[in-house]
Order: sequence, then structure tokens, then C-alpha cells
Amino acid sequence: MCDTMVALRSATADNSVIFAKNSDREPDEPHVGIFVKRKKHTEKKVKCTYIEIEQVPETYSCMLFKPSWIWGAEMGVNEYGVVIGNEAVFTKLISKEESLIGMDYVRLALERSKNAKEAVEVIINLIIWKILDLVIFKKSIRNKRFNNTSEVYESSESTSGSYNNY
Repeated sequence: MCDTMVALRSATADNSVIFAKNSDREPDEPHVGIFVKRKKHTEKKVKCTYIEIEQVPETYSCMLFKPSWIWGAEMGVNEYGVVIGNEAVFTKLISKEESLIGMDYVRLALERSKNAKEAVEVIINLIIWKILDLVIFKKSIRNKRFNNTSEVYESSESTSGSYNNY
């Protein structure tokens, strides 16, 4: 398990914020630091670790630290000073569907937020989008509420789009 520490301004002599985190990766697993530049996007989708999601018009620059094999990040900081680090959450629930992973959420929040509140909103909205996608799209197919799959797809797209406009 990883360890994370934050000292807020009130706890430091020079009123700085200090963030520290270790990464408990396998001994032979490369952990890399990368700099991602601010970018205006014309593409509609972004390929995360396992899935594609809607891309936003512009993403902010950030310094990311991550296992080499994933798209997301274990920790990082963006040009606005937003800092995020992930922590493992163990569960007995197993999903057979590919989806965003925790480290994808870290990178997406850093690339799309100017402050901590926005970062939390980005993550919450991505989770809501996933829940709505599962409930509306997949449950609708099982319950045969729609006449055909194109209607289900259109319903899913319009719902997810309204929650994924960052």
C-alpha cells in the first residue's frame, strides 16, 4: 500500500504546501516521470488505459509519475498547482468490463482542472457518466425498453455527453 502525506500552509514555517507520496510498484516495473504540455484538442476522443472517452477542447500541462504501461498517472501536479496522488482501494467486486482505472482519473483531473474543487468535480462527473452508462445503456438492453440498439446508443450518448463536458 502507498503512503501519502500533505502538510498544508498552516503546518509549515514558510506557508508552503508539501505533498509526498511513495509508490509501491513491483521491483522490475518501470515508473516514469513525463511532462504533458497544455494542448488544444480537435479530436473527439482520448484513449485512456483501457477505454476511450470524450476529449475536452483544451487540457492543461502537468508533470505525471506513472507506471510505464498505463495512460493515467499515480501522482502528479498541473500548471495551476493542483496535486493529486492515488491510493489503492481493495474490493471483492470484480468487473469484467474494461473501464477507466484510478490512475486514469488522476490524469484526467489534472489535465482538466484549475483547482481542487474542479478536480473533484471532474472525477465525480466521470463516475456519474459511468454509472449512467451502465444503468441506462446496459439495463435498457436487458429490459428491452427501446426498440433497437441505435435508440439505446443515442440515449446513452446524450446522457453521458451532458455529464462529460469538461
